[in-house]
Amino acid sequence: MEAKILPDSVSELQQKIARAEEVKRISNQIHAAKDLDQILLDMNRDILGLFDAEELTLYAVDPDKKEVYAKLPYLEAIEEMRLPIDEQSIAGFTAKYLRPVNIQDAYTKADLTRIHPALCHDSSWDKKTGFRTKQVLTYPIVAENKYLMGVVQLLNKKGEGRFTKKDEESVAEIAKSLGIAFFNLRKLAKKTVTKFDYLVASNKITQSELDAAIHIVLSAHTHRGYNCLIDGRVIIQAASYGRLISVVDIEIDRVTGRIVRERTRARNVTVPNGVRAGPALRAAYPPLAPDPKVASIVEHYRKLAAPLAQRPIGYIVADFDRRTSAGGDSTLGRLVADAQLAASRTHGAQIAFTNPGGLRADLRASGANGLVTYADAFLSQPFGNTLVTLTLTGLQLRQLLEQQWSIKSSATGSERARMLQPSRGFAYAWRSNGVHGERVVADSMRLDGRPIELEETYRVTVNNFLAEGGDGFRVLREGTDRAAGPADIEAVVAYLSQASSTQPLAPDRTPRITRR
Repeated sequence: MEAKILPDSVSELQQKIARAEEVKRISNQIHAAKDLDQILLDMNRDILGLFDAEELTLYAVDPDKKEVYAKLPYLEAIEEMRLPIDEQSIAGFTAKYLRPVNIQDAYTKADLTRIHPALCHDSSWDKKTGFRTKQVLTYPIVAENKYLMGVVQLLNKKGEGRFTKKDEESVAEIAKSLGIAFFNLRKLAKKTVTKFDYLVASNKITQSELDAAIHIVLSAHTHRGYNCLIDGRVIIQAASYGRLISVVDIEIDRVTGRIVRERTRARNVTVPNGVRAGPALRAAYPPLAPDPKVASIVEHYRKLAAPLAQRPIGYIVADFDRRTSAGGDSTLGRLVADAQLAASRTHGAQIAFTNPGGLRADLRASGANGLVTYADAFLSQPFGNTLVTLTLTGLQLRQLLEQQWSIKSSATGSERARMLQPSRGFAYAWRSNGVHGERVVADSMRLDGRPIELEETYRVTVNNFLAEGGDGFRVLREGTDRAAGPADIEAVVAYLSQASSTQPLAPDRTPRITRR
């Protein structure tokens, strides 16, 4: 039986198609902009046309001054409006917490405090222009799911009522395009001029000719080995820990002097080092004989390091490994977090977190009867980071936990989780089916059995990598009253020595994070 489409459905479908085409057109204009001013000044009206709002303001971030700024027409000139990134304005709040805000009346204190006790509406522009702000919808402009680029702000919904869920979805779509454009424009502005830029600028070579001249890309940093052929171009990367080495053989035409791209051969070669390799692996990849000169250098420094490396630091009952519970914490993570908390109690620490990427190997005893040496501990904590104790509010603490999940693919909405390892006494729960930004179960955060109060402050210890926003934990940059020390490895050594002074230390197998 053939389905019939009702006239209203046809009209609604046509409206959706027309709107999608308009969004696409404006997004293309955004990406074609030559600089930020072109977007902030010239495209304001076009973007506003997508919404049933009286005004739209685009703010860009000034990271040096920790402000967001907009360029607004006033009388016969363009004036710059700046707002600090804090709770003293709605746009500043959105920039600080990377949270959208939808308010019925900006002058109603109850609407503001419902979102945050300190949130205020900056009425200076209203007073200057005579404009009366009522409804406000703000949305953060973010690039690569972690870099604040600015804020989109809609003012005064046409007709009655507040901005709708559909408005929120639409502004999020535009904010996504703006985030990509702002990020790319900032990168171009900071780009170091090279001889290739000169060649392109002086019309000695086109950009497409330059692109074609790049035959091979030797990539790095992601720790994953791959060997790809994209558009006829070799793109190759070796693996981490020296496990692979990339080898690329090229052929050059003697007449033209150009690389014969189709004759390029690339491969990742296994480096057999024999470290902790099983019999099958050793048979497949026999360890290479050491180079005598390199071996002599290694042996020289091995002897110098031996007294420290072989120093006994404690005893353990069993391995502390990195295998995670259903919630995401591990026995090694619990040990390291407990050690960091103990080492920073003098700074008032109440909670400690360590990042899973900093746990580089399971802690295993190399000596008899569970004896652990300094070298064993160093394998687990090799970076030499310094501990930093800082003050966070309960709200910031919750934001920290939410930032464990980052968007892996904007196309599919898939997420990547980096579960921070918490110290003893702190616990919480999260939902596996929760939406991004709202996974942590409300009121589940506990410290020594007591609920975390969002407006209270807590002393939290992390390593200096995390303290500066590493791994996307941006909220830690806002931590105040910072106190440094000691080094992470020294914290583990001291803790293990003290905790196993009377009997070997057993792994704590009780999860501190609950998955629901």
